[in-house]
Amino acid sequence: MDFAGETALVVWRCDACGAAAHRQVNQFVERGALRWDAEHWCDACGRRFCVYGGPRSGVAPEEVRAAIVAANGSVRLVLPQLPLSRVSILRVLRGSPELSGDAAPDLATARRLADTLAAGRLTGTWCEMTLIAQRLRACGVDAGVERVASASGGR
Repeated sequence: MDFAGETALVVWRCDACGAAAHRQVNQFVERGALRWDAEHWCDACGRRFCVYGGPRSGVAPEEVRAAIVAANGSVRLVLPQLPLSRVSILRVLRGSPELSGDAAPDLATARRLADTLAAGRLTGTWCEMTLIAQRLRACGVDAGVERVASASGGR
């Protein structure tokens, strides 16, 4: 999969004129990396701008994640069968700053994430979980994603 994405449309207050305006937030996986952007426009005053996360941004701001989850729901990372060794899982999780902020998780955090994953409770946006599933499959770990009923957006 070279490209996958989700979007959400939210109303915001225009900084220029104070009128109700629109913001479309997008999160996507492109060539093995997580990206995001937000397009803003105000019909009242004509102001338009776009904020782009850039090629190394990875982690979307919380307001982008929250809007995506509110519009589309959360997704759970699923392992049909736990591998005998967690080494590959820990390696992938440690190399995934998308799960813990701007820095890659340390070993203790990766272990907690692996425990959460093993319990079937590692959730995030569809793009975040799809990217982690791709990385796990590349390491030989069978992984998939599924929508969850609740839109909690938790990790």
